[in-house]
Amino acid sequence: MYEVLRNLVREAREKAKLTQRDLAGALKRDRSYVWKSEQGERRMDVVEVIRWLRACGSEPLDLFRQMIIEERRGPHQ
Repeated sequence: MYEVLRNLVREAREKAKLTQRDLAGALKRDRSYVWKSEQGERRMDVVEVIRWLRACGSEPLDLFRQMIIEERRGPHQ
């Protein structure tokens, strides 16, 4: 399920047309924070996910709903 989350937060950043550097600046973090989060080298807690999505102009509840839908579909659907 964590891979689904990583993909969805990256897609939110890309949909917002933010570079990793742009998002890092909005979050007052280093660019490596964004890169490592998207690559799965560091895990994000729910508060970080919410801040990330808000910085991208996305609704956190929408992402969590989508994450559940994707997880239910599984890898073969």
